[in-house]
Formats: sequence, C-alpha cells, structure tokens
Amino acid sequence: MATTAHRSTLDPRWEEEAIAAISREVVRLHAQNFGSEPGNAEVTWEDDFLICMLEDALTEPEWRLIDGGRLDRVRAYMSEIDVKGAAFEAFILER
Repeated sequence: MATTAHRSTLDPRWEEEAIAAISREVVRLHAQNFGSEPGNAEVTWEDDFLICMLEDALTEPEWRLIDGGRLDRVRAYMSEIDVKGAAFEAFILER
C-alpha cells in the first residue's frame, strides 16, 4: 500500500509517521467493514481536515453492479455498514 502526504505546517517526520499510521488504520477499517483491502491510500492533511482517498476499494461484483447501472445497490450496502468509531463517507469517483 502506498501513502502520499501533501503540504502541511507540521514537523515533516512526525507528519509522515502520523499519515502512515492513519492510512494503515483506514485500510484496516475498510477491510474489516467492507470485506476488501484497497490497493492504495492517499492522505491529505490540511489544518483541521484529513482526507483519505482509497484506490481499488471496490470488489469486482460491486463494479459489475455499478457498470450495470446499479450504483444505488452499492451505495445502499455501504450506508448500512456501521463503522464503529469512524466517520466514513464513500464517494465513487471513477473506474
């Protein structure tokens, strides 16, 4: 899994360690709750915002549903999963 950091005012060594730890935890939570581990996690940390984008996070059956016009089914499944202790918002940007 690759991680990428973007600009910030934090100490670079601490920031890299924190971003790596956050990336690992987001990947772990995703695998635990959605049943698949994403290929990459890209983290951006700016001020009070932290965004983690996951690549290859959907399974082939989920992509087949989306390709077949059933994005609603994939979104419904994702919204039913209760991720303890984390706020997840899933956006499917592109294939």
